[in-house]
Amino acid sequence: MTPRTFHSVEKIQIRLAAILAAVAAYYVIWGLVRPADPGGPMVFLPTGSYAAVALLCGAMCVLAAACGVVTISARPHGAILAMAFGAGGLSLHSEPIRSLLWERQGELRPLYWQMAGEVVLLTAVLVVAVLALVVGRALAAAILPKLVWQDPLAELSDEEREAYNRAVEAGRKEAGDRSAAARLAHVVLMPLSGLFVLFFPGTDMPKLAQRETATKRALCFLVTFVIGVAAVMLLMKSSQRGQLLFAVLAGCFLGTWLGQMAVPIRSSIVSLALPIVMAVGFYVLAALSNVQATDPDAAWMGVSLYARVLPIDWVSAGLGGSMLGHWVSLRMREMKFLEQQEQEEAGEGD
Repeated sequence: MTPRTFHSVEKIQIRLAAILAAVAAYYVIWGLVRPADPGGPMVFLPTGSYAAVALLCGAMCVLAAACGVVTISARPHGAILAMAFGAGGLSLHSEPIRSLLWERQGELRPLYWQMAGEVVLLTAVLVVAVLALVVGRALAAAILPKLVWQDPLAELSDEEREAYNRAVEAGRKEAGDRSAAARLAHVVLMPLSGLFVLFFPGTDMPKLAQRETATKRALCFLVTFVIGVAAVMLLMKSSQRGQLLFAVLAGCFLGTWLGQMAVPIRSSIVSLALPIVMAVGFYVLAALSNVQATDPDAAWMGVSLYARVLPIDWVSAGLGGSMLGHWVSLRMREMKFLEQQEQEEAGEGD
């Protein structure tokens, strides 16, 4: 199978899995975890819906395992991408946060601390779901080993792998131009990078000659985070649910895609961490800058747009956009290099 054909088949698999997962979440999982208040948003900690979290965890494990099986011939990042977009069915079904803000307008600050904690809780659910996804792919691989995804770069020779490493680094500025930023990223973000590596060890291809360093991943995260926050803030124009979801999805996509164009990496650690860190940061900012309105009954109306996004939105639309950016970035770099290799081989044959 040629690289172009492989990429086309992979794209079809991911789209199919994402659509089926979203339909399942919208019509099936929603019935298990929907809020007690029909007009209320999907939140768990602020409403004390702890049983719903357990049900969500179980349902997401089944959904993730199914995505892993359906996308057995695609790269693992694509399976997580399909799972995240599938969870987006819950976000699409949820009501706006407006009613919750109105009910809790006298205690908005504690509310946002709870929502920050909910992001952490949903991240734990996500970790368990990813483990189920890995199990699903492993079972499918044991039954149908010939369909298992093979990295298109895995068969490269030592010289070709070195050429790939040079091609990935092409276009970057000289190391001296970024030495200050690299040192800052190393000091500030190294602990954060190490924490996420414990949960998501990454997907580096060991056969590549040049291994990614933690400093490079931290620098990539710094660039990605800055671009992502700026994109989300620029794209949020109203409090409508659709517009907020679009801003989160597109902002995380642009942050990851552009960030990895500037600092290319193959590990998915940055893509997985970006929406989680952004969400917690926005909620902490909302808690610390709690609106103090002259009329207490109107406090909920002064809440910023970024503070109207639900935690489920960040772990579905946000994660989906971030993983999409990572997926597209990998495919673009791989395809460009493999096409160059084909052209060089064709030239030598002539």
